[in-house]
Parts: sequence; structure tokens; C-alpha cells
Amino acid sequence: MKERITEIELVIPALKEIKKAGAGGLTMSELRPIIDKIVNPQNEDLDILQNRPDNKASQKIRNLTSHKTLIKDDYANYNEETKIYTITEKGIKYLKQV
Repeated sequence: MKERITEIELVIPALKEIKKAGAGGLTMSELRPIIDKIVNPQNEDLDILQNRPDNKASQKIRNLTSHKTLIKDDYANYNEETKIYTITEKGIKYLKQV
């Protein structure tokens, strides 16, 4: 049985997709279904959250924004006004190393 997805496991797929989007970047609303397809949540990650319309995996994807996971290490920029993520040079270098 596959273990649950961790937030940190979502960083690389998120950065790859943001990079693919180019200068226009992606919002979390655009990124969420893409990452969901890539990581293919299983088992407990598919459990619907209490008082929420989504599952545990979707919550972890949303946590990339609320925990500032992609921006705290300067891998991406986040525009508060447009809600768009764009990749930084540091994020591009990180992807080349992994």
C-alpha cells in the first residue's frame, strides 16, 4: 500500500508545471488538477475532509500556498494580486539538480 502523499513531494511537480507555463505562470486553481493527475492520490489521500468538498490530497496541494512552501525557499514568486505563481532562477536551478 502506498503511503500518503506529503506536501514536500508536491514541490517538484508543482515547480515543473509552473516552469512549463512560462512567464504567464499558474494560479493554484490551475495547478491543483494538474498536480492531482501527476501524483495520483490513493487510499487515505482520497478521503473527503470533514466540512469540505475536497480530499486530503487536494488539501495538501492547497497547503503549498497557505504554508508558502514554494516561495519560502525562493523557488517561485507569488503575486498576491493576481494569485499567480512564476518560477524563479533558483527554482529552475533546483529542478536541474533533482
